[in-house]
Amino acid sequence: MKNLGKIHLAARTPGKLVISNVNVANGRAYATDGYIMARVPVELEDGDQDGLLSVEAIKEASKANRTILANSVVTVTATKTGAQTTYARPMLGEFPNCDQIIPTEPGPFKVCLDAILLAKLAEAMGTDGTVTLHLHPDNPLAVIYVTPDDATNKSDGAIMPIGFIIGFAVAAAAS
Repeated sequence: MKNLGKIHLAARTPGKLVISNVNVANGRAYATDGYIMARVPVELEDGDQDGLLSVEAIKEASKANRTILANSVVTVTATKTGAQTTYARPMLGEFPNCDQIIPTEPGPFKVCLDAILLAKLAEAMGTDGTVTLHLHPDNPLAVIYVTPDDATNKSDGAIMPIGFIIGFAVAAAAS
């Protein structure tokens, strides 16, 4: 299996056993913590099977020069030495259907933000990490106004969009 990358970073929910793993299905790897979800295309190789993979197996496989084969067990092999580590496939129930929350068509607005800058802004405003983005579609070049989700926190700020595109349907309706 190829292209797993760092998908395991999205699976960090120790109390929810099924989603504390990564699920491989339909040529993608899925990880969620119940608040964020990442899906990454993966390349299945001969012998690979869909199903749950433990975060530990993916962390081991993400090290340089390692391969992963997932069938009834997960085998991580060091390509130079041939050393192998075997992990059991988690059998914990059904992984959530993450595809159902992804829109089938993109919405009318696309906003590109620097996630690191947004996190720095949230921290500077003294939030718990949760902010509201206020978008102004009438002025796509405007900065995005940011406020904490906590009503008692009176801080606010702004972030410059990297890009802002109004979809065709909205642009056509405005004409």
